[in-house]
Amino acid sequence: MLTRNRKLLASVSTALATLALTSCATISNPDPEADPAPGGDTASQTVEKYFAAIESSDKEAISKIAANEVSPDKIQLPKVPAELESIENAPEANPRPIDRRIASVTVTYKVESDSYQWDATLRYDDAGWRIIDPFITINPLGESGDSFEEDQFDSAPTSDEPLYLPGKHQVDAATTSKYLTSPEEGVDVALVFPAADDEMGNAGRINEALKDAKFSLSPDGEKAAIAQIEAFREKCKNWCTESYYNLSFDQHDPERQSSVGVFRYAPDAGNPDKITLIDKHSSEWQTWYEKHAGRYSSDPAYFVLVEPLSIEYSNYVCKYENGSTDCHYAESGSDKYVLDQDVAFIYRISGEELSLVEIRNNG
Repeated sequence: MLTRNRKLLASVSTALATLALTSCATISNPDPEADPAPGGDTASQTVEKYFAAIESSDKEAISKIAANEVSPDKIQLPKVPAELESIENAPEANPRPIDRRIASVTVTYKVESDSYQWDATLRYDDAGWRIIDPFITINPLGESGDSFEEDQFDSAPTSDEPLYLPGKHQVDAATTSKYLTSPEEGVDVALVFPAADDEMGNAGRINEALKDAKFSLSPDGEKAAIAQIEAFREKCKNWCTESYYNLSFDQHDPERQSSVGVFRYAPDAGNPDKITLIDKHSSEWQTWYEKHAGRYSSDPAYFVLVEPLSIEYSNYVCKYENGSTDCHYAESGSDKYVLDQDVAFIYRISGEELSLVEIRNNG
């Protein structure tokens, strides 16, 4: 009996020893460096899929690649998509639990013939690699070269602005002047990610494109031009001096001496029937631009040509006799007023005003 109990005790001791060894092996920490890298798309493959989705106009795929949830309806597809050229500095393998889950990848892409660089930032989570900054706003909130941390990107974008993808877009050619009407088709401009070597930026490219936009004179602009002529008619109905509008009438009376040129809108003349917006698409624009806006001005400068105007010219003749000065309008002889029916007034659009800058075909 004693022998049997000894055998049972030995068996229990052996089992306990084995269990202890097994438990130690189970709770010991393995080498974390030995963990294999997770499968799935790498950072480079995620960037490749992003550009492929732009090419195929797949908003749903793009919204899933974005690190923060966005509505596909907010995504603005380009008319001409950007093309991927190269990817550098991307991690070759997906991160293990001990590895950093943020990656900054240098992406070179082109829009038509121009190449650009993008320091794309990706975050790795349960869904794999996703791009933190896949969209462009016309007025970007951040600057290039930011240092990103994982806890900075826990919420979705809050801006209501459209989210643009890299490429050539059609941007509304909005104008702040009520005297201009924007072209319905807008202007085409390349929108790209902010970069340190991009001196112009998206705002600069849009402004350059707007200079080439074909605006038209709005109904308010036409009304303002007619109002200017009506004001001129009223102000000068009893004649205005030539110096008031910086005119010269020497051609009408080259030998006059003690007289001042005066003019007025012809009393029987109607309003002009031609009101034309002059912009850089017009042959006359360059001369007027350099003369009235300044050669190096950044203002796109728009002018309004109002014609034909019927203007009467005369001389204000003054004679000093018997200690007094007698002045009168010339009504006879060589001083009699002259009618010119082909005068044009040129205005410049300055914000909410039309400013007279030149009178053409007078004298």
